[in-house]
Amino acid sequence: MSASPARLWIPPFVLDLATGTLEHGSHAARLKPQATAVLRYLVEHAGQVVRQDELLAALWPDVRVGAGVLKTLIWEIRQALGDQPQAPRFIETLP
Repeated sequence: MSASPARLWIPPFVLDLATGTLEHGSHAARLKPQATAVLRYLVEHAGQVVRQDELLAALWPDVRVGAGVLKTLIWEIRQALGDQPQAPRFIETLP
């Protein structure tokens, strides 16, 4: 994975950070700003276990955000990536 100031490469996807558009060939999906922030954080910490509390503190330091919101955002990201929780290619969750 590599990055430029405005785009993240998540092979075979490209994420436009300014618009939240996740592109793959001719397919494009627009993520909510919060989902874009979550995906960016995960890409920047690729290969590491990112705890839920760490992610919430990093992205919403002064706002109380519940785990349900994070689960919804991860679901949205998985839908855009075509990722499956049972056989993850991009995002793996651990109990």
